[in-house]
Amino acid sequence: MAPPKRQRPGQTSEPAKKPKLLSADRSKRCASVQKAVAKAEDLPGHCSEMLRAAVPVSLGVLASERDERQVAMASFVGEVLKSLEAQMLKSVLEARASSREEVLSAAVDAALAAEAVVEAREQLEAGQERLAERLSAEEAAARACEAAAKAEEEAEAARSVAEANLLMASLERDLCRWGRTLLLTGDQAGEPLEKLADLESVSAKCGLEDSLLPLLPLVAKKSLDTRSSLEAAAAEMIAKALQQLEEKLDQDLSSPETQEITEAALQRLETAKARRQQPEAERAEAQKDVTHLQAEHLRLQAALATAQKAEGQTLVKLSDAQLAGDRAMDALRKHRKGCMADYQALGGPEVTCKAVTEAEQQMQDEEAAFKAREAQRRIQRKAELVEEAKQEEVRKKREAEEAVEAERRRLLEMERKEKEKAEEIERLKQEELEAKQRAKEEEEAER
Repeated sequence: MAPPKRQRPGQTSEPAKKPKLLSADRSKRCASVQKAVAKAEDLPGHCSEMLRAAVPVSLGVLASERDERQVAMASFVGEVLKSLEAQMLKSVLEARASSREEVLSAAVDAALAAEAVVEAREQLEAGQERLAERLSAEEAAARACEAAAKAEEEAEAARSVAEANLLMASLERDLCRWGRTLLLTGDQAGEPLEKLADLESVSAKCGLEDSLLPLLPLVAKKSLDTRSSLEAAAAEMIAKALQQLEEKLDQDLSSPETQEITEAALQRLETAKARRQQPEAERAEAQKDVTHLQAEHLRLQAALATAQKAEGQTLVKLSDAQLAGDRAMDALRKHRKGCMADYQALGGPEVTCKAVTEAEQQMQDEEAAFKAREAQRRIQRKAELVEEAKQEEVRKKREAEEAVEAERRRLLEMERKEKEKAEEIERLKQEELEAKQRAKEEEEAER
């Protein structure tokens, strides 16, 4: 049996355990923590190196497997991270303090500008509704005007027909009277014989025999002493028929029915004209409102664009004022979401830092105070804007009154000059008359 091997001094009976390799995730998180520790400027160089070297062997180990020394080193690392957090909070507070008044002013202006945009947009929408309503009213009034105009045209046509019928009946009656005179006396009564064609047309309505109508122009052109007995008899028969037609036409012209038809046509026309006035007035009023509202719509659009531009400018101003504080806050946010989150994910012991707690409380207090001051400043600024608007309105009113007064004075001055001009012309005329009078007297004296 071979003798057992001797152990060398310092050599243990069991082989040494190999250190466990870190997972890729834990290794990445440890590297993040190490990078943060390296940024601790108030930490001496050898301490920084020691803590960075301790990160993988303390935080890299599962929390349940750490010994006391590993827990202590992990706590030291946590304190450094908290110290960095406290410094970043201090930077945030200092940056905000240095630009607090500028930020406050810009925040108030931005809030008021946003309110102005909302108000301008509401006014524009209300104006659009009013414009749409008046456009609809204008369209309805236009349709009513078209209907009223059509009714008036129909009434005018009916009146024209009634008047034409009266005129035609009156002309035919006069033709009958002239024709009787011409046939019975041979006197043309100053009328040309060319009217015989019209008389023939009227005579056709008398119900004469077909044999008599051709004799009318022949008889009418002859004098009484040159007519034959047959022509004389025909003239008497035609004249009698014309007299009957004349009496009938005269009766029709003077009948109540004819008067009623004429008056009804006139009344219908007057009613149609009266009914047309109201829709035309409504249409004119709607057109006037539409013109005004369209101009108002353009003004409100311009006001909204101006308000939006002002809002953009105030937001840029606010962003510029908050830039330093935002940068500091962004660094703090990255610290918390980066290495602090990695520290917690690695199971780092919970570490408290009085400086962090105090800084966070101070930040909350300052934010509350800032909001209170912002609300108060906003109320003050709004009151100032209202007062400025009132003063602007008073100024515009005063300028308008001054313009009216200046126009009145200008008109008075023009009137005065016109009066002086008229008086000068009158004076010159008077002097001319006096000079003529003196010349006349001197001439008479010389005689």
